[in-house]
Amino acid sequence: MTDHIKKHKIIVFPLLLLSFYILGYLFLVISYCFPVDVIREHIRKDLYSVVSVGEWIPGHDDTVPDYYTDSLMLLEAEYATEDTAFIASIKSPRALQPESNFVYETYINYNENNGFTFYEYDYFRYWHGYLIILKPLLYFFSLGTVKYLTVLFQFILLFSFVYYVMRSGYSFRYSVPMLAAYLFMNPITLGLSFQYNTVFAITVLSLVILFADHSKKNIIGEFPAAFFFIIGMVTSYFDLMTYPVLTFGIPALYFFLLYLENDKKDHIRYVTLLVSWVAGYGGMWMGKWMISAALLGKDAFNDIKSSISVRSGFDASETFSGDYVSYFEVLRRNLSVQAVYGLLILLVAAVILLYGIVRRNCRMGKSGRSFLIICLITGCLPFVWYFLLPNHSWIHYWFTYRTLAVSVCSIMMISLTCSDKTRS
Repeated sequence: MTDHIKKHKIIVFPLLLLSFYILGYLFLVISYCFPVDVIREHIRKDLYSVVSVGEWIPGHDDTVPDYYTDSLMLLEAEYATEDTAFIASIKSPRALQPESNFVYETYINYNENNGFTFYEYDYFRYWHGYLIILKPLLYFFSLGTVKYLTVLFQFILLFSFVYYVMRSGYSFRYSVPMLAAYLFMNPITLGLSFQYNTVFAITVLSLVILFADHSKKNIIGEFPAAFFFIIGMVTSYFDLMTYPVLTFGIPALYFFLLYLENDKKDHIRYVTLLVSWVAGYGGMWMGKWMISAALLGKDAFNDIKSSISVRSGFDASETFSGDYVSYFEVLRRNLSVQAVYGLLILLVAAVILLYGIVRRNCRMGKSGRSFLIICLITGCLPFVWYFLLPNHSWIHYWFTYRTLAVSVCSIMMISLTCSDKTRS
């Protein structure tokens, strides 16, 4: 079976993409079949569990919950559209309050029936795949309960990750890089925000699958490009462009921890996996534009062209205000969010590395050098992301800083592997 797939691997990726288009669309159609009156009742029960408070610890931007995006997600989940489920799943409609540009204010007024006029706004640019989970959960549970379940799922994923790392023959210390990245992202804020959890959940679930497969069938080892292609598609389907690089960077580090070949093929394979992830992410996104254009007659490509033009520019606002920022200002703003924790990570990594050099007399062998290069390249990916999307990274720095969790994981992985005689 695997030999047959390898012979026809060229057509595997288009087939995967087409399958995800169909399945992604059908799952959304099913989610739009849930009665919104029940969903709305469950949201109203815990309406203010989404709170516009800024930082829950003053002066710490990492404690800013994403109440903006969570409000947007809930407005989509509860909106009673006149369209059929087949059309609504493409349009992703929600209520829009013309008197306000603040989505959270619309969310409160829409649910409290404050007498405002609302219009329908179609947000067809993204898949909004989170609705296939959020709508059913809100149909059966109140909003507050769904938030509790989100936090519980977060911890289940982490415990599963640690379990499978150790089951694969690695010590607990090899779960430390991911756990350090998790702390860097601020676990409490992650738990308070639906959208922050999306990328985190995809990343950790990918790691669980990676290690579980390694200890059993080892299918990913034979088809790594397909695995990262799927991760890219899933990320594009569920995420609203928060810090998606995480779903490539951290799984890639752990993949090479398991499957390093200690030669130049590793670096070629790394590029292949990165290209596969980008192709999956971009291909899935483009699919939504094409479906929107075909079924709705929407000028999706001009819409996304405009969005890319803004997000990839150095303008300091959502529109072309003429107030520009430099790349270094973007870096400074993102790096400053967790500056103290970042320095602490560097200190801990240096101590671990020093221990390996002095106490264990470790020397960098071929295996260590190959993995070191991969870690260094991966650690630089957040800085490439900030360069490609400076506007987005400047405006939304309180959550885009979490992209740097990839660098944190890379630094910790370098220090641990260099202090391990078996890998040095």
